[in-house]
Amino acid sequence: MVVPYPAGGTTDIIARVLMSKVSTGLGQPVVLLNRPGASGELGMDIVAHSRPDGYTVGFGNNGPNAIAPSVREKLGQQKLAYDPVRDFQPVALVAEQPLILVVNASSPAKTVNDFVREAMAHPGAISFGSTGIGSFSHVTGELFATAANVKLVHVPYKGAPEALQDLLAGRINSMFATYLDASPYLKSGKVIALAVSSINRLPFLPEVPAIAETAIPRFSAVGWFGVLAPAGTPRVVVERLHQQIATAASLPDVREKLLSLGFIPAVSGPDQFANRIKTDVAKWDALMKQPNVNLN
Repeated sequence: MVVPYPAGGTTDIIARVLMSKVSTGLGQPVVLLNRPGASGELGMDIVAHSRPDGYTVGFGNNGPNAIAPSVREKLGQQKLAYDPVRDFQPVALVAEQPLILVVNASSPAKTVNDFVREAMAHPGAISFGSTGIGSFSHVTGELFATAANVKLVHVPYKGAPEALQDLLAGRINSMFATYLDASPYLKSGKVIALAVSSINRLPFLPEVPAIAETAIPRFSAVGWFGVLAPAGTPRVVVERLHQQIATAASLPDVREKLLSLGFIPAVSGPDQFANRIKTDVAKWDALMKQPNVNLN
């Protein structure tokens, strides 16, 4: 299994927990290869151009497998070396990862509606941090601004820790953060969670509303993680892999680990996963075509 991120990161942890169980089910070892680079694109390129025999798969997510093509086009960059729909055979969706809209505890905005009113009253004065240009936290902020019809200033960082430190210091007004990154500050009361980006509330933050419950009905921006094989992998192989992955992902200790890291266990089959990818590619492509979205 190719993991397109460094060893020790959240994606790597999930992949190792999952594939240790899959290895037992298959009766043969699963070797994880960390191939980081270009925000996950390098590793997924390796998977896309591997032999489609079931012996090489990748642990993909919505960054390199749904968002990247439209972001590259928007920025005028060279196209990806692979097509996220045509060059992969989805095997199994494993987990989803909503984001949390957080603000400094001293912010006058205590709800999403407050935040939108502030942004409307001060167009171009309210900022949001992200983990980099074209990252999931960035495009989620752009989707939010477009849906709310407000102008927000994007401030990119090299990672979540830097962005959250500036949020604590009052240098930025908000951020769409993962639960894992934001939870220490939420627990200490240094930041406030205004809402989550999923349609439904999160089991580990039941008191925090979904954005869709507030000023922006039907709003949804949810990351996902899943296993993909090269296009052309035989269906019988895909089905066997899916069965083992689905069984592993449903084990109580695996589900508990996912929830502890801020993920929602969400297993689906190859066809449903393929439709999810197509829908996401179209969704982010439509956003990038909006004239008010500027990634430079």
